[in-house]
Amino acid sequence: MDDDIDAPDQSHAQGNLIPLGSIISQRLGITNGVFTATRMEEPQPEVHDVAQQDAAGDTASANGEAGAGDVRAIADESDPPTEHLEDESEAVDTEDRDAASDEEEAASANGDSDSDGTDSTASEEVAPKDWKEQLEYEIKAGALDKVEAILDNEDNEGALEIRFEYQFRNISKPTEGVTPLILAATLGHTEIVKLLMKRGADIRATTTTYSYTAFALAAHEGQLEVVKAILEHRKAELEDDEKPEDILECRAGNDETPLIFASWYGRGPVVDYLISEGADVTAKDNDNNTGLHHAAWEGSIDPTTSLLNADPSIVDWRNDSEETAFLLTARNGALAVAEFLLEKGASLTARDIGESTILHLSAWYGHLDMVKKFLAVRSQFLEERDKSGRTPFLRACWEGHVDVVAYLIEQGADMLVKAQGGETAFQAATAEGHLQVVKKLYDSHPEFLDMKRDDGQTALILAAWTWHLDIVKYLMDQKADIHAKDAEGDNILNNVVFPENGKPETVLETLEYLLDKGARLDSNNTGRNAFQIAAYAGKEDVVKLFLDALSKDPDSDGGPMPSHYYTAKDTWGDTALTDAASKDHISVVLAILESIIFIPRLLPSTTLIFAMKKK
Repeated sequence: MDDDIDAPDQSHAQGNLIPLGSIISQRLGITNGVFTATRMEEPQPEVHDVAQQDAAGDTASANGEAGAGDVRAIADESDPPTEHLEDESEAVDTEDRDAASDEEEAASANGDSDSDGTDSTASEEVAPKDWKEQLEYEIKAGALDKVEAILDNEDNEGALEIRFEYQFRNISKPTEGVTPLILAATLGHTEIVKLLMKRGADIRATTTTYSYTAFALAAHEGQLEVVKAILEHRKAELEDDEKPEDILECRAGNDETPLIFASWYGRGPVVDYLISEGADVTAKDNDNNTGLHHAAWEGSIDPTTSLLNADPSIVDWRNDSEETAFLLTARNGALAVAEFLLEKGASLTARDIGESTILHLSAWYGHLDMVKKFLAVRSQFLEERDKSGRTPFLRACWEGHVDVVAYLIEQGADMLVKAQGGETAFQAATAEGHLQVVKKLYDSHPEFLDMKRDDGQTALILAAWTWHLDIVKYLMDQKADIHAKDAEGDNILNNVVFPENGKPETVLETLEYLLDKGARLDSNNTGRNAFQIAAYAGKEDVVKLFLDALSKDPDSDGGPMPSHYYTAKDTWGDTALTDAASKDHISVVLAILESIIFIPRLLPSTTLIFAMKKK
């Protein structure tokens, strides 16, 4: 049960209360704010299958895991992190990896800027308003003479230090604090870069966001000639035996060096040049990723080759997630890079912080060619488990990779294997909404249908909890038990109403379908049913949907909902009405009161004060 709804607010029974007042008085014709009536005979509760309820109640979690309110809370420490660069406030957003087109990537890899030597956005902009905007405009256009003219104008004081905000093509968010030099360097305008440096532009200046230097961004974008120009300029300022480490090893917001950036984005010529100039191939960013980690992640064979040739010892270095470069190849399905790393001595059996092997990760990301390759190399991978007890087969089912699932089944994967918490592949696929995997697994093992996890959740409950209505309908067509309860005593309706995320229309559609199929407002181990839970949470639309079920067509599945479900009291003695009142959900209170069928069942034998907490 969720903490938010497990123990209802008892303040409405603790004093310091006021009558609901004029709102209820106007609705019910009460003149003094007190509603007094004689109790009507209570209806007999509907008889249920006691054995079924007892069986559900006995299915307690061996590990004391959460119930319906935290249905997906089974430990999953081995889930691969979605990013290995996590600090979004400083690091480059990893979505930047997909920002460039194939054409741009090919051009940048060769150290070229845009095909016409200009920024493609320049022609789309409005005419500049002043010399500062004009300078930005001309730099983007690659207009060397016009840039020089602006710099020569004595009235344009501070031209070298002004700052722009600019949206670079391989960085998802606008970069603030961009100097003229940084802008020209990133766009690959080498002659403008040389001009600005000659006029005294600060080559160590960094952007306000991400702390990029001109040199780092030039490496980032693969602008080889600019990289050479800046480094040569800096070397000319030093003594013969000095190394330009302040430029060569400058760090960006997540501690990336220019070499790391060039490796990350597959800038092979830049990587080779930086290595030849003495760049540190062992440098790590804040997540302990080397350039090799980034190159392997992206599947860039040229930087990978250059880095390992420079220092073979880094082949199995690990980042903060205990990932080696070899393990990272599974992210993008970089089989060629993976095979090259193995040739260079990478460990085939390496595991990350979640104890995932290369086969776990290949199955997780759906790379069938890698799955085939590494299973052929080492058959023991097939049934090895990660930290959460998952096999590669369970991983593939979780992510819905039907082709990988089918192949692993062909290779003899145990389809009935369970992860920690007793979760089967079938339950994982239903919870994640993978209908085709669900069908394939059911066809092989129909007994999956009513199997329970350690917390008592069935596949049907999991599918409903996550509002995968297509799977709910499929499971119902296979005769799944709609009245099953989990270890907390929560039935399918409770599990649909519990979660706070999810679209209201999806929740209502799922509930409506389940009610039509005969789902009941059965109480859980604390005496609460879905109607009470919805009232306490202020879910007016859900409350109204349940109230509508009172007048359901008698000929439909299950017929109308018996009214005693609506007057049920929980362990604390509260009804749905008092729950809603205690939380100041006035619209819910009124919806309940305005239910013609419901009103007679509310009347107690003594005075009933519908109370709200005093504001």
